[in-house]
Amino acid sequence: MKPSTTPKNADASIRLLDNGWRVLLYKNQLGTYTAVAKRGDRRFVVDDATPSQSMYRLAEKAIGNIVK
Repeated sequence: MKPSTTPKNADASIRLLDNGWRVLLYKNQLGTYTAVAKRGDRRFVVDDATPSQSMYRLAEKAIGNIVK
């Protein structure tokens, strides 16, 4: 997977942590990065080319705006 040309801010994940989410980030078997957010029975999972992009997309998906 090719990284996007627009860098995303991983600090968006602070919103998850400040709102009680547990966050896990790891390099998966495909060589991309998987980010997981869990709070209670809610769980979100995203994959992306870089750790920063994964964390940004995770925050957007769980508590932010629209994610493609």
